[in-house]
Amino acid sequence: MIEVFFWILVCAVLYVYVGYPLLLIILSSLKSSPVRSVNSNIKPTVSLLIAAYNEERNIYRKIENSLEIDYPKNKMEIVGVSDSNDGTNDIVRQYETSGVRLIVPEERKGKISAQNYAIPQLKGEIIIITDADTNCERGSVRYLVKHFSDEKVGCVVAKIEWSNKDFNVITQGGNLYYNYELFIRGKESNLGILGLGSTGLMGFPKKLFTPIPPFLAEDTFLPLHFLQNSYRVVYEPGSIAFTTAAYNVEGEFRIRERNSNIDTSALIYMKSLLNPFRHFMPSLMLISHKLGRWLIPFLMIPLFYINILLLGTPIYNLLFTLQLIFYSLSIIGLILSLMNTHVKYLNIPYYFCLINFAAAAGFVKAILGRRQTMWEPVRS
Repeated sequence: MIEVFFWILVCAVLYVYVGYPLLLIILSSLKSSPVRSVNSNIKPTVSLLIAAYNEERNIYRKIENSLEIDYPKNKMEIVGVSDSNDGTNDIVRQYETSGVRLIVPEERKGKISAQNYAIPQLKGEIIIITDADTNCERGSVRYLVKHFSDEKVGCVVAKIEWSNKDFNVITQGGNLYYNYELFIRGKESNLGILGLGSTGLMGFPKKLFTPIPPFLAEDTFLPLHFLQNSYRVVYEPGSIAFTTAAYNVEGEFRIRERNSNIDTSALIYMKSLLNPFRHFMPSLMLISHKLGRWLIPFLMIPLFYINILLLGTPIYNLLFTLQLIFYSLSIIGLILSLMNTHVKYLNIPYYFCLINFAAAAGFVKAILGRRQTMWEPVRS
């Protein structure tokens, strides 16, 4: 019986990281569902909303970058929403003569509250949400809005690239993992089951907006909300924005834990999406892509322990040796990272363990009702 349980755990781990991507490849080849009526010539009015909190070191560059976006000036407004207590608001006000508008909430209640406060005041048909530390390529808006010629498209998410991807073990490992995520995101988008947003750049029709619950995030709630209401969420790799990843273990752990906490809270809040009888394909995506990831540490620990109990035959000896090597490399990767020393490929097992245990921590906190409602930028 213990051997059966062991192999169930092995298959579960392999399915999440290997089996599910293979399933997406097969399904995409059999049933691709491209967006209909894509029209690159449409130019709806756009509101570019920049959410900022104490971003005085980034906001100048962000506004300059936004003013350079290749989109008709008479059809795009740039609006900052900020409840900052540093010099951010003063910098934004300097650009009023360039058409940049500042919205200041009455009190600080967090990023989501600020966005909920600002969006009803925006003028554009399409709302594009972006962050103060994210800079866009000139054509990014054009690539996003072209998909809204299809009325079944509720949300379009951009491709985010890391400007510091080769800086150290953390950023290298994160970039490898993120490219793997982008591959999966592209396949889910082709199948019409993408339910994940893009932190940094994401667009949707203003008429479809519904206020975001304060304990969630816009790039989690809105895509799932649109998916739940039979709208498509589209990944557009031609719309590119750049940001910086966390440079250190603490920063990356905080980001992954927070993301997992918010995503878990979203699934609890929108649990009907996990019902395969009502939403078969979306539930497959969420269980395989999200829930499965959060549960990986709870599978890896008993897998290691049971493997010890099964030692004595060649196959179990080999599997235990492989696990031992993997975790040893993870520990070495951690030590080298703390020493600010970088050895190529050691980042893979180390980063794998880091993000999985951070995700598990966020998952447990959400299950226990400990939600993160106030967003703070992670500083390097």
